[in-house]
Amino acid sequence: MIHYRLFSEQLCGEELGEYETYGIIAANDAGDLKIIHDVSCDRERAEALTALFNAEELDPIHLDEAIESFLYTFEV
Repeated sequence: MIHYRLFSEQLCGEELGEYETYGIIAANDAGDLKIIHDVSCDRERAEALTALFNAEELDPIHLDEAIESFLYTFEV
């Protein structure tokens, strides 16, 4: 079974300087399958997105597309 979890990291961008951002990890019992960095700086939105992926049992094959859709609409 796939499980999604949120992680935070500190990044430094040329225009933004240092900032905290949140990414999503898709994992199973064997370990991490896919890691997407810098999904959102908004923890609540990133948590809601991660919860949605878990509730819908999103296949990791669709993770990039689902995150791209989120970034396009900013809707969870």
